Amino acid sequence: MGFSGFRHFLVLLFVKAALSSPPISFSSPNEEIQTRREEGDGSFPFGRTSESAVSSHQVHLTLHPSPDRLVATWTSFGRNPTAVLRFGFEKDGLDGVVNGEVDSYKAEKCSKEKWRTIHTAIFPVSGSKSTFYSVSSDGVTWSDTFEALPVEHQKVPMTVSLFGDMGILCETSSVPALVNATRKREHTAVVHFGDSAYNMEDDCAGVGDAFLEATQGYAASTPVLWGNGNHERGSKDTYVEYVRRLAGGQGALTKASGSGNRRWYSFRLGLMKVVMIDTDVWIYLGSMRYLEEQWRWMDEELGRTNRTETPWVVVIGHRAMYCTKTKDGECNGEAKRIRDGMFFGRWAVEPLLLKHGVDLYFSGHTHHYEVTWPVRGLKALQFDYQKPMGPVHVQSGIAGVDPPFDPFDVPQEKWERIRDTSFSVSFSQMTIHNRTHVTIRQLDAANSTAFDEFTVFQPDHGPFKETETESRSEFSEKNGNAKRVPQTLPRQQIPHAPAIHTYLRGESSTLNPIGEEVGVLPNGGEEEETERHRKERKEGEEKVLIS
Repeated sequence: MGFSGFRHFLVLLFVKAALSSPPISFSSPNEEIQTRREEGDGSFPFGRTSESAVSSHQVHLTLHPSPDRLVATWTSFGRNPTAVLRFGFEKDGLDGVVNGEVDSYKAEKCSKEKWRTIHTAIFPVSGSKSTFYSVSSDGVTWSDTFEALPVEHQKVPMTVSLFGDMGILCETSSVPALVNATRKREHTAVVHFGDSAYNMEDDCAGVGDAFLEATQGYAASTPVLWGNGNHERGSKDTYVEYVRRLAGGQGALTKASGSGNRRWYSFRLGLMKVVMIDTDVWIYLGSMRYLEEQWRWMDEELGRTNRTETPWVVVIGHRAMYCTKTKDGECNGEAKRIRDGMFFGRWAVEPLLLKHGVDLYFSGHTHHYEVTWPVRGLKALQFDYQKPMGPVHVQSGIAGVDPPFDPFDVPQEKWERIRDTSFSVSFSQMTIHNRTHVTIRQLDAANSTAFDEFTVFQPDHGPFKETETESRSEFSEKNGNAKRVPQTLPRQQIPHAPAIHTYLRGESSTLNPIGEEVGVLPNGGEEEETERHRKERKEGEEKVLIS
C-alpha cells in the first residue's frame, strides 16, 4: 500500500511533533537525563544534542528465551559503539547496569550516506512486578526511564494483541488503542505479523523512524514480536530494515528455536507456542532459496513442541492460506501455493498444520478481517469450535491502513464463518483462559470495542487424525453445508459469542460459540484491479506464478 504525494512532508511533521511532545513513558524522567533535541537536515530528521552526546530513540522490548529476561532495542544516528542499560525494581533506583551489543548499517534510499546504529541489551526482570530501565548510546546521555511491565508466564488468563498491516500515516491506526491497552495492562505482549509502517526504508528510513517513535508508546513497556511481510522487502530485496531494526532484538529467540534466519523463529508465552514464518519465500524469486530450509525447520520446530507445557500452538505468517477477495492472485494462486505447496506438493504448509495439530493460523496482507471454521482442503470440517478437527484461520490485516480496502468481490465460501464488510481498522486479541479454552476477539481501533468474538474449546491437543477429519468433513457436507448460511453482516448486526463464564462452568461441549446463525447480506463489487493491486503486480513482475 503506498503513501500520498505528501509522504515526505507528513513523515517529518510526525517526527517533529513526536520530538516536541512529552516523551511517552510510565514514569517521569529525572531532570539529569533530559536531553536537548535539535532538528536534523530534512531527510535525516533527528540530530545529535551536541558534538559529544548521542541520544537514544525508538526504545522497544522483546521476549528472551529465558522467562526472567527481556531484550531492549533502541536506535541512535551515526556509528556508535556503545550500548548500556541500567535497571532497577524501583523507578528511582536504577542500580543495575548491563552492557549490550551494537549493529550499524547504512539506510537505503538516502541522498547521501546515512548510518544508524541498533543497540540491544538483555536485562533481568521480575515475573511479578515491573522493572524500570533507561538506555544510553554513549554511556553519558540517558533516555527517559521506562517501565517494563511484568510478563507472568504462569498466569491465566493471558491476553496477546496481534495483527498485520499497520502504518501510522493513515486516517486511523491501531497505535493509540494499543498504547491505551498497555497503560491499562490489558495485554501481556504484542505481535506484528508483517507490513509494519509500510516501507520503513522510504525517506532515508524516516518512515521507519516515525513508526518506531510512535509504537514506543506501548513497545517500551510490553514485549513486541515482529514478523515480516512484503513491505519489509526493501528497495533491494534485502529486508534490511526488518532484519536489522525490527528483528534486531530477536537474535536470542531465533537461535534458541534452531533457526538460522531472523525471518522465521518461534517463541513461548505461557501456555502457548508461536511459530512465526516468512510467507514471502513462496512468492518472490529472491527469497525462494530459503523455501527448503524454512519448511524443514518449521516441521522440526513444530515436532519439538511439548504439548504438556504449551498445549496451544499458533502459526503466524503474513500471507493467508484461506482467504477471499477478488479473482487476483493473493487469495487464489498465492494462497494455494502456501497451503498446498509447489512442484507437486513440495513445501506445503497445511499438511504440517494437520500433522502437528496447530490450533490457529493468523495472517494479514489483504486488508480486511475474516475467520474460517476448522478447515482442511478448502472444506469446513464442522460448524462450531468445539473440539476442532482442524486449524482455524484468522485473517487480521487491517490494523492501520487507508482505503481502498480489499473488498469481498467473490461469493462467500462455506468454510468462512464471518467477513467484516464494514472494513473498519481493527486488531485481534487472543486470551488464553486455560489449557482447553481460548477466546479471539476483534477490536475496533477507534474505540477498542469488540465486534467479533469466538471461543475455541480443545481438550485434546495434538495431531489431527486424518480418518476422523475426513469423516467429520463428510458429515459436514451431508448435514451442514446445505443449511449453513455464513455471516457477512455489517458490524452492528454481528452477534457476539456467549459470555466466557458459560464455557468455564464446563458447559462448553453443548454450546455453539457463535450464537444463532444469521442470513447473508450480499456484498457484490467490481472485479477490476485497484490501483494498489496494479502497482504491486507491476513491482512483483519477478513473481513465479506457480499454482
